[in-house]
Amino acid sequence: MTLARKVTRVSWSSGRWRERFAYLWALVLVALGGCAGPQIEFASGENLSRAELDRSDLIINHWATWCAPCRVEIPELNELAESSETQHFRVLGFNEDFATGQELLDDIAEMDIEFPVLTRNPTEIWGYETPRVLPTTVIIARGGEVKLTLVGPQTKASLLEALQQLHPARS
Repeated sequence: MTLARKVTRVSWSSGRWRERFAYLWALVLVALGGCAGPQIEFASGENLSRAELDRSDLIINHWATWCAPCRVEIPELNELAESSETQHFRVLGFNEDFATGQELLDDIAEMDIEFPVLTRNPTEIWGYETPRVLPTTVIIARGGEVKLTLVGPQTKASLLEALQQLHPARS
């Protein structure tokens, strides 16, 4: 018997091919469902995809509980975050004390932070250099490109001016 005779032909009309094709198609759909990318977690427990965050300009503030200028800056950031609801930007924070879990929630409460705080270091997410001075605020344009790094305490006005530099045509 030759090898050609041992190989059986399977036609598309056979149930076996239909089952395999349906299984492979289901795998493709499941894989495509995860294309939004990994989820980025916030201290509040909320999760957003990097793609969703990259649809807005981002103001990412690096702070710590021991940083006196950070404490001065937080009310300005809270006010800015509150006004961002009608704008195309988000204010986010990251605790440079690297607190996690309940300790992070306690630090957020102690600092009276009202904007979302990332649980993962944004330098790993957006690929910029770790700040050497606190507070440091990083401005990231829509699409995820790091545009400005501002060292020292910022005001609502200084941050709105920095955002205006990204989009000079906007009023």
